[in-house]
Amino acid sequence: MAVTSGIPPTPTLPLKGGGKTGRRAARRLFSYDDLKGEPHESRHAALSHYLFDAGGLADPHVVVRETARPINGLPKLVIGSKPIDGGHYIFDAGERAAFLREEPGAEALLRPFVGSREFLHGGRRWILHLADAPPDVLRSVPKVRERVAAVRAYRQASKAAPRAPWPRHRRCTTST
Repeated sequence: MAVTSGIPPTPTLPLKGGGKTGRRAARRLFSYDDLKGEPHESRHAALSHYLFDAGGLADPHVVVRETARPINGLPKLVIGSKPIDGGHYIFDAGERAAFLREEPGAEALLRPFVGSREFLHGGRRWILHLADAPPDVLRSVPKVRERVAAVRAYRQASKAAPRAPWPRHRRCTTST
């Protein structure tokens, strides 16, 4: 086999049921471990529309279509993970450190928060998670109660229609 321009010729694969030549070119897929690195080539008899090996699929031409209702019978998802808090519950690394210096008892209430920014670009943020916090813990952390009050004021000032409460929703109060 002669190699021209540094690219090897595309090998052929036998076609099911023959065909004009009885052979068709292998599907070539290039992957990158590092976007600036060298590609890794893989060869496949068939690729799906989503660029994965469709050789084992009953129908390699399956395409996922948009639907108005969930196919699993669950309620329609309108908003995913969207905190409506005016930024009072979310902390970057510096804000988290400063908050914990003022309110060390709140450390157990801060959980990692992975939004689209963190998922796509990396980085770390935390969210003040109060859903399962016992009332006595909330009473012992005044800076957390200040954040709760700020969120309440933000939501009350909002012109958006009020949201229905979540099934496990617990009302947090700022009174002691």
